[in-house]
Amino acid sequence: MELRQLECFVAVVEEGGFNRATSRLHMTQPAISYQIKLLETDLDIPLFYRRSRGISPTEAGRVLYQHAQLIQDKVR
Repeated sequence: MELRQLECFVAVVEEGGFNRATSRLHMTQPAISYQIKLLETDLDIPLFYRRSRGISPTEAGRVLYQHAQLIQDKVR
């Protein structure tokens, strides 16, 4: 798990989607998706429900979001 992956994850949750997170992170959507996929692989758990109407965090995603916010606050 890397800080950049957590940054992408938090942005996707807070912005409500991968495409919306692109402007905040100054990254392409495929690059953000790749970071999230790496994070999900590292943790061996899906972090988002992916539906035709958008995404929402899984229970694990909600827990990780709380911890990721604390980590980001400590790093800043």
